[in-house]
Amino acid sequence: IGDISLLARYTFYRHHTLDSTLFFAITGGVKLPSGSTDARTDDGDEYLDAHTQLGTGSVDGLLGFGFNYALRRFAVSGNVLGAINGDGEFGDTDHRFGNSINYDLTGRYRLFPTTIGQSTTQMFISLGLVGEARDREEEDGVEVGDSGGHTVYIAPGIQVNFAGHWVTELSYQHAVYHDLNGTQLGEDYKIFGNITYLF
Repeated sequence: IGDISLLARYTFYRHHTLDSTLFFAITGGVKLPSGSTDARTDDGDEYLDAHTQLGTGSVDGLLGFGFNYALRRFAVSGNVLGAINGDGEFGDTDHRFGNSINYDLTGRYRLFPTTIGQSTTQMFISLGLVGEARDREEEDGVEVGDSGGHTVYIAPGIQVNFAGHWVTELSYQHAVYHDLNGTQLGEDYKIFGNITYLF
C-alpha cells in the first residue's frame, strides 16, 4: 500500500435544463504518509530512490477545481489539482517532492443509451489532454537540479456506469511533450483503472 489521499468535493454551482447540465466544484484534501519509505536494493546495501519507494513520508495538502458540461450525448470536463508537499524521507535521507499541479481537459461521448433514462447502464468513450507540472525536489535541504518539470499526455479512455451507483473506468495516457529539468527519466505512458461507488 502506498500513500493514501483523502479528498472531499463540493459542487457549489449546478444548472439543469431539459437536455444539458453544468456544474462547478471545488476539491480539498490531504495525502497521508501511509506507504513505506525504507525499501532497499536486492543486496540490502542501499535504500531505493525516493521515486521507487511506496511512500513519500510527507503530509501534503491538496486543493482543486473542476467543471462538467453535458449536452445530450456529449460532455466536456476539466480539473485542476494542486499539491503543497511537506517534508518526507527515503531511508535515512530527508526528501521533499516539489509542489505540483495536475490538470486535465476531457471530452466524452455516450455510446449508449441514446437517451438518458432508457437504461441504468451507460457507456462512454473519451479523449483528453492531461498534464503534470512539478517544482524541483530537495534532498537534505539541497535543491535537486535534475528534478521537476512539465509533461503532457494524450489520454483516450472508456467508462461504464451500471446499477445506478457503480462507475468503472480505464484510461491510457501517452506522453506527447516533456520539458524536464536537467537529466531525468521521462514516462512514455501510464495506464489507469478505477472503480467508484456513488453514495
